[in-house]
Amino acid sequence: MKSRIARGIKLGLSEEHAEQLARLQQPEDVQDFVNAIPMNFEKDGWTALSVQGVLTRQRAHCIEGAVVAACALTMARRPPLLMDMGAAEGDDDHVIALFRRGRTWGAISKSNGPYLRWRDPIYRSLYALAMSYFPEYAK
Repeated sequence: MKSRIARGIKLGLSEEHAEQLARLQQPEDVQDFVNAIPMNFEKDGWTALSVQGVLTRQRAHCIEGAVVAACALTMARRPPLLMDMGAAEGDDDHVIALFRRGRTWGAISKSNGPYLRWRDPIYRSLYALAMSYFPEYAK
């Protein structure tokens, strides 16, 4: 635990916020944590909050949640991988944090819609994982 906290501090987090993320050992824990952060509806204009900013302000939209997830994964000694799924003009991109279990991929995500969140690590390729989000964009 101390080494995970030290990694968080090295990444620029306060000790308090490093302790919060250091408790998150599995991707499921990270998803639960990200889900508990209220949605950032950007009422005062567009934001790109840092991990520290999200944890301080207690709000996040998808890319902010994905960056928090990537930070937590880094602290748990997993690669901090993100995927930006670009959308057609007039729609919003969606950003997810990726993780692997064995040979399969899963994703952690922050979204106002439940169908754009978590993906179990069952996808053999990143393409297949990305395509699992497609039905929500094709409606």
